[in-house]
Amino acid sequence: NPALIATVFDLPDTVPVASQTFKREGVEDRASVVPGSLFEGGVPRNADLYCIKRVLVGFSDEETITALTFIREAMNKNSRLLIMEPMSGSVDQVGVSLDLLMLVLGLGKIRTPDEFTGLAEKSGLKHVRTQSMGLITILEYGVA
Repeated sequence: NPALIATVFDLPDTVPVASQTFKREGVEDRASVVPGSLFEGGVPRNADLYCIKRVLVGFSDEETITALTFIREAMNKNSRLLIMEPMSGSVDQVGVSLDLLMLVLGLGKIRTPDEFTGLAEKSGLKHVRTQSMGLITILEYGVA
């Protein structure tokens, strides 16, 4: 959609690659990248939609609450957050495989939608809806 404006918020090392990609694809006039960390704040404010995909799987519960709180603080009353992660307890075979991998490596965890919602509520968010897409589940949240 040529009318959309997008901002990528990611670690500083990704800025040059993202900027080059936007230029190569001809969208640099409506796509930008902001360096930062979900653990330190600086999430761009007042976006209509925030999306986080396959990131929280590597975070502990405490790290997830920190990240979601910083996103919540950046949101306005009409903003939405989409969390797109493999989920435990779903038909998502990727989630089952990742759950085993995370268990072996001792990193983060694969959560159920209810577990995500509990962490989101602790971050000041309210659950709007859940949509299973097969390989990934999308959880939608608004400001509580």
